[in-house]
Amino acid sequence: MKSTIIYKYLTAISAGFISAWLALFVEKLFHFNEGGETNYYTAFIDNFFLVSLVEEFAKFFFVMIFTLIVKDRKKLLYWGICIGLGFSIFEEGKYIMEGYIYDSKLIIPFFFHIFLCMIQMHILTQIRFDRINKYFYLNLSWIATWLIHGFYDMSLTLGFDLAWILIYTAIALYSLYILFKKEKTDVVVDANIIDETEKDENDFGFFR
Repeated sequence: MKSTIIYKYLTAISAGFISAWLALFVEKLFHFNEGGETNYYTAFIDNFFLVSLVEEFAKFFFVMIFTLIVKDRKKLLYWGICIGLGFSIFEEGKYIMEGYIYDSKLIIPFFFHIFLCMIQMHILTQIRFDRINKYFYLNLSWIATWLIHGFYDMSLTLGFDLAWILIYTAIALYSLYILFKKEKTDVVVDANIIDETEKDENDFGFFR
């Protein structure tokens, strides 16, 4: 039983590895300012569209897959943590290979990716278990983390220390709230026992 659980969590960590590799591949493929001067324009493009958007959407893809296949609400948060952990381990390994041994680059992003995956997973579980507006929250789950990530990276790049500290603190507190708050239910309702007459425009299709 324990070996099965470990295998499942290692699978989620591996998914995080893959998402990080895909994000790195796309970032390298489209990077346009290698060695160039950093200004507000290049920082905005790099941080919001080349890094944050790519990384958050890569993680979102795997977070959504696990949301579809796992039925236990609380466990989904742990799977989200593992995906973020896998992403962080891959990225930290890349930084170490680049020579950032004793640097804030190793410490700051490690928990950041875990927190953002938790937020994505939390929003997606609201769709599956609480049956809230599917289309709005499905987009919110990756757009919100994309914008948070973008502002965070932008503040780091431009040296706005107070800004990234506030952002980091806010999402850390929110992530802890998500992790420890009491959920209304732990197991998704089987779609087969839902009365056909109760379905309406708020039926969430593949998130049942």
